[in-house]
Amino acid sequence: MAWLLETGETVGRSTVNDRFRIGLTIFFGTVSILAGGGFLYKLYEFFMSIDDKNIIGFAIAPLVNYVLVAGGFLALLVWAFLSGQFSDIEKPKIDLLIDQEKYDREDPHLHPELGSQGSEPKMQGGTA
Repeated sequence: MAWLLETGETVGRSTVNDRFRIGLTIFFGTVSILAGGGFLYKLYEFFMSIDDKNIIGFAIAPLVNYVLVAGGFLALLVWAFLSGQFSDIEKPKIDLLIDQEKYDREDPHLHPELGSQGSEPKMQGGTA
C-alpha cells in the first residue's frame, strides 16, 4: 500500500497520490451517504411509530436538540471543506515552528542561555 503514497510518479496527467486521494474521497463520501440514509430512515420510522401525543411531547425536545447539534457540526464540516481548511494539514505546524524560532531569535531576554547566534547554549561556570 505504500506505493500508493509515493509522489512524483506521473501516470497520464495525474499522480498516483492524486488517484489515491480521489478514491479515498469517493469511499468516504459513499459511506457518509449510506450512513446518512440510514439515519434518515430511522428518523422516519421513529416519527411513524408515534401515535400518542404524550410520547411526542416527551421525545421532541431531545430530538430537536440532537438534530440542531448534528446540523451545526455538519455545517462546520462543510464550511471547513469548502474554505480549504483541509487542503494542507501539515503547513500550520511547520509555520508554528518557524514563527517560534523567529521569536526566539528576536527576543534574547526570553532565553539568556542562548548565545548571540541563538543556536548554541552558553556554558555557565567551569567545564564539566
